[in-house]
Amino acid sequence: MDGMNRLNNYMEANFPKLELAPALFYHSPIGLRFEIGVPYQGIEHPSYFQTVKMRSVCLFEEIFDAADEMCVVVNSYENQLQDYPFLNTGINIIPTFITNKDLLAEVDRVELEREYEEDGQLAGISYQSCVWCKRDEIDYKGILTAIGYQDFPHFNHPFTREGVYFINSRSHIIYHLYDDRGLGVVSNHVFSISGLYRKYNSWILDYDRQRIDSVFKS
Repeated sequence: MDGMNRLNNYMEANFPKLELAPALFYHSPIGLRFEIGVPYQGIEHPSYFQTVKMRSVCLFEEIFDAADEMCVVVNSYENQLQDYPFLNTGINIIPTFITNKDLLAEVDRVELEREYEEDGQLAGISYQSCVWCKRDEIDYKGILTAIGYQDFPHFNHPFTREGVYFINSRSHIIYHLYDDRGLGVVSNHVFSISGLYRKYNSWILDYDRQRIDSVFKS
């Protein structure tokens, strides 16, 4: 449990009130939210998922240098109900996309929560896994592509239903691609991501632009 203890200590020291969960951007006072899939020509157009991959990888490589140590955190759910087998479909990020197989022995996994039906039947179990590594010890492009396809299993492309959070422990930036539509980046200091704000300003989701501008223009 050394990796998970290290993660918990890191989060307590640097993001004490932040949970690694959906809507990460809205739970952090300092963050950016980018539009990843440009929908103007529709998801059936070949350029749509090309843009998803290009933007998500571009921002990832801006945040994580090859020498940076990072923590990959994966939230997963195991459905226990026979009526919903599709909930267990998709690729498991760990160990599929770990290229340095020596790291598999260092992966930590904890049970987060059990959900029950009204009749007491176990519905599902939530888990959190983590591994500390360098950027190029994982196939991050494969991970980002699989996340981009999570809502499109009928496209016959590898996809995942897991939530994945990448933490740069040097710059204190957390990267969360939540699906093909968008990506959240949060930090504990404006300076850490102000360069992203300026360089990729045109990618910022207009829905949150006013909120973001109020933080980075003040």
